[in-house]
Amino acid sequence: MKNNMNEITIKSNAKINLGLDIVGKRDDGYHLLKTVMQSVSLCDILKIEKSDTISVECSDINIPLSEENLAYKAAKVFFSETKIKGGAHIFIEKNIPSQAGLGGGSADAAGTIYALNKLYETDLSDVQLCKIGAKVGSDVPFCIVGGTMLCEGVGEILTPLKKLSEHTILIAKGKSGISTVEAYKTYDKLNGINHPDIDMLVNAINNGENFCHYCKNVLELTAFLSSVDEIKETMTEFGAQVSAMTGSGSAVFGIFENDTLAKKCCQEFKKTGIFAFVSTPIEKGIEEI
Repeated sequence: MKNNMNEITIKSNAKINLGLDIVGKRDDGYHLLKTVMQSVSLCDILKIEKSDTISVECSDINIPLSEENLAYKAAKVFFSETKIKGGAHIFIEKNIPSQAGLGGGSADAAGTIYALNKLYETDLSDVQLCKIGAKVGSDVPFCIVGGTMLCEGVGEILTPLKKLSEHTILIAKGKSGISTVEAYKTYDKLNGINHPDIDMLVNAINNGENFCHYCKNVLELTAFLSSVDEIKETMTEFGAQVSAMTGSGSAVFGIFENDTLAKKCCQEFKKTGIFAFVSTPIEKGIEEI
């Protein structure tokens, strides 16, 4: 039965890297990752309509609207892979900060692929959607399925982990961002790197143990921003069990035992103009509204 659906509105959730390590580099220059990703309730809202062509609108005037935009690129790849002659108008209500390591662009791409699968009734499985997503960006497959995952390779090898118990996650980002490309270039010049133990992090999560001690990000070594250290220190002062940078930065997350401490810390950040958001772990990357 045809659904006659011409538009869909969804939440595309951000992600944090509870732990991130770089374990190698491919011949084509892509870095091989070993990271634990977690979906969080910070999200962009996407309204996607069927159209004859691909077009993007965004509430943030600083976001590119051409093929540089991952949602645009995702739509183009979707139609190419499915051989469908179609289009989409994509409106993005931007809430996830850019150049933050929160997967904002990847979340928008994931949401676009998910929505087009619904609108054009292609009935593709999550595995098939993730294959399309991998052609757009390394974080896109995770952002399609979401939850708590060990992600390996260039982000395309996903292993589900035990659902996190109730935690409060505070996300904060200073006024400066970090270019992912520049972060990896800087990493390649480093020597004597102390790598995080992602296996211990995975084991702690799966065994329901306190995993906070293992939340480390090797790319913090590339973040030459005072705001990263200052945010981490403030979160610790307000009682965070751990604070660490996510992705290539510059956002930092802190894990708190309760909402009260996290909210107090959040207000402290907002007083100084720092972006801050009290979040929770989410089991899905994408949610229909």
